Amino acid sequence: MSQSRRFSLAAFTAVLCFLVPVTTLLHASDVWNSPSFSVDPAALRQAAASIKPGKYDPATVLLNEYRYRFDATGKMDRIWHLIYRIENDQGVRNWASTKGYWKPWYQSRPEIRVRVMGPDGTVRTLDPSSLSDLPVHQESTDLYSDERAYGGPIPAVAPGAIIEEEIVTNATGVMFSGGMAQRIRLPWTVPVNKSRVTLVHPESLPLHYVLRLLPDAVVTRSTAEGIETIVIEKDSLEAQTQSVPNAPYDALLGAEVEFSTGVSWAKVTSDYARLLNEKFRLEDARPLLEGIDVRKGSRLEIISRIVSALHNNVRYTGVEFGQSSLVPQFPAETLKRKYGDCKDKATLLITALRAAGIPAHLALLNSGFDQDINIDLPGLGVFDHAIVYVPAAGRDPELWIDATARYSRVGYLPMMDYGRWALVIDEQTTAPRKIPELTPQQNAHIETREFTLAEYGPAKIVEKDEEIGPLEASYREYYSRDTKEVKQNNEKYVNEMYLADSLSSFDKGDANDLGQPFIVTFTAEGKRGFTELQGATAAIRV
Repeated sequence: MSQSRRFSLAAFTAVLCFLVPVTTLLHASDVWNSPSFSVDPAALRQAAASIKPGKYDPATVLLNEYRYRFDATGKMDRIWHLIYRIENDQGVRNWASTKGYWKPWYQSRPEIRVRVMGPDGTVRTLDPSSLSDLPVHQESTDLYSDERAYGGPIPAVAPGAIIEEEIVTNATGVMFSGGMAQRIRLPWTVPVNKSRVTLVHPESLPLHYVLRLLPDAVVTRSTAEGIETIVIEKDSLEAQTQSVPNAPYDALLGAEVEFSTGVSWAKVTSDYARLLNEKFRLEDARPLLEGIDVRKGSRLEIISRIVSALHNNVRYTGVEFGQSSLVPQFPAETLKRKYGDCKDKATLLITALRAAGIPAHLALLNSGFDQDINIDLPGLGVFDHAIVYVPAAGRDPELWIDATARYSRVGYLPMMDYGRWALVIDEQTTAPRKIPELTPQQNAHIETREFTLAEYGPAKIVEKDEEIGPLEASYREYYSRDTKEVKQNNEKYVNEMYLADSLSSFDKGDANDLGQPFIVTFTAEGKRGFTELQGATAAIRV
């Protein structure tokens, strides 16, 4: 980073005491309650003048501050304090609103304050009547939640304006008593001249934190009256404008602060198990097992029948109001509704498997293709998905089953689940375990093309396609739709691949039969194989 874009801490502190003077760090309550809007606008503008903007940056973040405060029960209050300068018209378009998120079942609606210090010296504040409170997932067709967003437009936003925001979200209860984990990514898509994270907790509540890619961060710890305060400060973070596709799950791509309040993974598991155990009522799953022979065939075949019945009876839809965002429904309720989210469907499947004499457990994970959880920091809060774990038994290997993967055969997972850390909820768990990576044998496309040359003219060509692995589910889903678009695409395919005038026939397996491989077969007469009077050719395009 060039010197012109570096933040001069000494100069800024001299003018402002930068909101948290050194003397106040001696007492936790002063750090938490330090007034965010106490700095004189003129002094703030004078200090910010030494921070030069980047040529194309829409804004410059002068201060990005997070404060977290816990009580002895684990209840967490949060303050996000932000000061930034608008640099151009793009900044006006993209930085002219404020918003805070909250969940009513354990949080109060955020309190938002904003002041805008114009380049002409005027000061405008946010009008509370301009703020609105809306559901976060109101546009979603498969997720219904009481999570809400509270916010609105910021007045008088213009190039050169300095904006200070404070969003306070207080807790009214504890989301999970066994411990929470959080990850704070500090880089933005614009330069950040000062980052600060403050953690305030009673010494009776364990708190562990980890700094990532912050070798020069300044950490100040103090204790008073049984309350520990940890202040982590970092100067000058460059803008992070480029994403890194296909990065390993453990790759660190930017500066982070991670912390958790969990005592151990065993404690997290046992506390969560207490919320789950009453849900596994075997009687609830009996209706799902009606008509399924759970005595005939291999364990894999029996499980496949039960998984098919689950998908045929229960669609994926998330309804996460109150504690149901953390705790699943009773299986009987899920069967009655005929829909459920990942943990609802997983709980129903586990109950059905146990009723059939097959041990199974819930497993929590952070699915996706980005950074995975930190297994050294126990706590909920970083998990976003629930699947099913079936332990190995005799010659039968362990199985991981994603109960939301409608078209995935048992033994295969969606790509986003492979290689992730999973917390299996059973009495033996003391740490997360790794879901195995996808192997080449589990990920293949097998295509067979058979050319039957004619006595004269185009050949009869038969192509059989079989997907093995995660893409098989995509095949099943696509070809389960008997639509005009699918038929037109099939015709287009044989025309381009085999120079066929039309598709003679098309056959496919049963997309809903997860006990059998899914194979599609194209048959057409095409000029890629052609017999003439003096010879014949067959061209196989890769």
